[in-house]
Amino acid sequence: SEQTLKFFEVIVVDDASGDDSVHYLTRRRDVDCLITFKDNRGTSEASNAGIRAARGKYCVLVNADDTVRSDFLFKTYSALRAAQQANPKVAFAYTDFWHKGIGHDGKVIDNGVEFPDYSFENLKKFNFILASALFDRAVFDKVGGFQIDYGLEDYDLWLRMGLAGYSGVHVPGYLYQY
Repeated sequence: SEQTLKFFEVIVVDDASGDDSVHYLTRRRDVDCLITFKDNRGTSEASNAGIRAARGKYCVLVNADDTVRSDFLFKTYSALRAAQQANPKVAFAYTDFWHKGIGHDGKVIDNGVEFPDYSFENLKKFNFILASALFDRAVFDKVGGFQIDYGLEDYDLWLRMGLAGYSGVHVPGYLYQY
């Protein structure tokens, strides 16, 4: 990955894909850890496995069909560290995202989605964080990680962090492509 922040690890979890991605990934030099499941276990279990394997203080999840801009890690890390210096209860930094794909109605989607600054009251009404967040792993562990077989695992995680008194910081810009 061509990130401007140079010190990070790449952990890939292959949740029983049916293609040749595992063979391809074993030859990549930028993959620090490859975890493979023989049977599909779902997003929550795969994400928890990747986070358990991580050695760093912060984590971010990028799904197989998503991408991040080259300055994603630098901007979210910088924003989170600055916010934590002012308030140690800030647990994650999230960005706006570019939404690209085909909608349920068959129409092409190609537009930016901007999110508001963090407010737990607003978060309780709708999820404006999605997966586009860099988060503090210790807080992730403290609230129990992703719940298995729950659905809406990212929204559930942000809500549990909020209920535990943690908050987030918004980093403007389309740094994540969904």
